[in-house]
Amino acid sequence: MTNIHEIAKLVADLLPGFEYVESKQRRDLDGNPHTKCGGSTAILTSVVWQPAPANAQAEITRGVRWTDRHMQLVVSYSSSQPGKLRIALDVPHVYLLGQRVWLGDTILRAGMASIHVSPERTATAIAHNLERRLLPVATDQWASMLSWLEDREAYAAQQTETCEQLRSMGAIFSPHSPAQGRIKVAGDYIAFTARGATVSFDLMTITVEQACQVLQVLGASKAGVVNV
Repeated sequence: MTNIHEIAKLVADLLPGFEYVESKQRRDLDGNPHTKCGGSTAILTSVVWQPAPANAQAEITRGVRWTDRHMQLVVSYSSSQPGKLRIALDVPHVYLLGQRVWLGDTILRAGMASIHVSPERTATAIAHNLERRLLPVATDQWASMLSWLEDREAYAAQQTETCEQLRSMGAIFSPHSPAQGRIKVAGDYIAFTARGATVSFDLMTITVEQACQVLQVLGASKAGVVNV
């Protein structure tokens, strides 16, 4: 059987900007073993850093912040084309706003960047194929994912600030859904959901007089004047 790791090492030596890193644990940047699937997966890692937003909220694993992330290519045996190798952009998961998010959702319609090559070809030919056919598409898709993540990071940072403001007023948040909480008002709890810089009240029961006051404030807000 073709030794994928030997091929990956040879290709990495010929592919500008990439390297094959073999550690004792043989793991990629998300903690996945290179030797998963019976040792049938190897990783080529970009040596060009792609800085994440300064206010990073996402985590690559629980408690480990997304600070910087290399682009990676996965080399594996093809399941759709027997006898060939599949080399594809590695699309990671991140934890953001209490949810595990797959960044591939941002490029799914375009299809994940990948090519199939014969393991019998020379490392030089494979590296040339990657440069010509895979890297232009993979680089664009990776940039698109980072741009999407940056937008989500900004949203997450704003939501964190919103939650802190509400927490300072006595709000209690769900440990499983960080954006959902409740706050006690006049003896009753009001449920709400923080959505970036806004707050959506899910359940609130108030008197007619209170409702009129709220509507008056909202009307004045739209007019540009608020008197409290």
